[in-house]
Amino acid sequence: MTQFGLRSFLIAFHFVVYNGIFAQNPTFQKIYRDIYQDQGLDCIQTINGHLIAGWTRNSMGSDGFLIRTNWQGDILWHKFYGGPAFDLFRYLTAANDGGFLAYGGTGNLGNLRDVWLVKTDEDGNLLWQKRMGAPHTSEVPSAPIIPVTDGYLLSGELGQGTTAKLGSFITKVDNNGETLWSRLLTIGDQSNSAATKYYGIYHATDTALYATGTNGDHAVFVRLDPSTGDVDRVIEYRSPLYKLRSFGLRPTHDGNLMIMGMADFADQTMPRVVWALKARPDGEVVWSKTYMANQGWLSPIFRFSNVSDGGFILSLEESQINGDVDLTLLIKIDADGEFTWKRVLPLDGNPNKYKYFSHIFEDSTGQFVSTGWINNPSSEVLFVKTNPRGETSGCCSKTRNAIPPVDFPVEAVEAPFEQSDYLPFEPADLSSPQFQSNFVAEDICLVPQPTLHDTLRFCPGESVTLGDSTYAQPATVSLLIPSATDDCDTLATYTLEH
Repeated sequence: MTQFGLRSFLIAFHFVVYNGIFAQNPTFQKIYRDIYQDQGLDCIQTINGHLIAGWTRNSMGSDGFLIRTNWQGDILWHKFYGGPAFDLFRYLTAANDGGFLAYGGTGNLGNLRDVWLVKTDEDGNLLWQKRMGAPHTSEVPSAPIIPVTDGYLLSGELGQGTTAKLGSFITKVDNNGETLWSRLLTIGDQSNSAATKYYGIYHATDTALYATGTNGDHAVFVRLDPSTGDVDRVIEYRSPLYKLRSFGLRPTHDGNLMIMGMADFADQTMPRVVWALKARPDGEVVWSKTYMANQGWLSPIFRFSNVSDGGFILSLEESQINGDVDLTLLIKIDADGEFTWKRVLPLDGNPNKYKYFSHIFEDSTGQFVSTGWINNPSSEVLFVKTNPRGETSGCCSKTRNAIPPVDFPVEAVEAPFEQSDYLPFEPADLSSPQFQSNFVAEDICLVPQPTLHDTLRFCPGESVTLGDSTYAQPATVSLLIPSATDDCDTLATYTLEH
């Protein structure tokens, strides 16, 4: 057997397999720009591509927008929604009865800010819209729309003035946006009105709703009755040295729950770390771990989603301690919280431009799709699709050796709470968006990936080992060779013949 010595961590795949799966669904890195400030905040897969939700703004106001694309990221249509002041779309889902549902906020209705729910058809035409809010308060979306059989679950943070935090609401509406129940929840000591208090529903089953969030210096787990919204258990996760914040909750492949967020050292003398906790359905801890940056500081917020193999994909930013360089990271962990890979995406090649992914998910072909924004120098919608290894074809990516996770003990404490009925959604009439500009799509793969091509010849019946796999000829094999000097990885292509 002929051996071809390459490092064991090289990643191998057949071009035949790659082309068969992804030829009609290619990877890309794009921005969508107009003459205003734009941010992509959520995205979903559609029957023929993707849909992005976000907002467009200038100094006078803002509108929510939807951008529909094909599989290649080409714009099929885009539309603006809102009134004469400030509106945005934060979350997006496919509607149970066809079309789409967008959830965001509006400042157009006389209150500080109301939450705003919009239903469209498949072409983005407005079908109905609802709002919910009280005078002298601000209601802000705090978690994604969760579709259930007979409607949707919506969550939001309730505030008063510029600092007072009053708790969070959780509301269930039917498929027409009519309120079925609405509940306001406050947890723990309410004497500090400025303490962070936000919670939201992230997972629903026939027997329970599961919420998570932050209460002061602690992360929280909340379990509710799906028929009434009544809370039956609240747990705070506490650390003596760290402030814990939860950014979301996802089901695991073995029937448990994954909560992820950040741990900040209480006196801020140490960099913040990513925190992950696996919990049972009753909130009791299975394990808790933290993940450190390779250098510098991690962004104060990140997104994560389930992956079909039982693991999770994370998108976040890492900055040097002096703040000069922002690195856009994709991190894949397995079901046990161990690193699978960590990838840096240079995107436009300028590390000093702020780049942020506000959402990421795995599509039906196993590729990762994300949206966000890039300051270029004005804010522009960022839309990226990578292969299952976090790479975009022909564009630079960098493999990072991740620091192994560390066990992180936390205390799970039952917490007192108060619950009361809250407001229903009511009809809204925001039908005069301010913006009618055209988005223009542009590829931003400005840093090409280095390539290497070679032919390996050996006798029939023999084989060659590339990386961790063995191949016979004829074949074409591609391997990703990480750089030893923090440069781009090299895509090496080998033609095997006799």
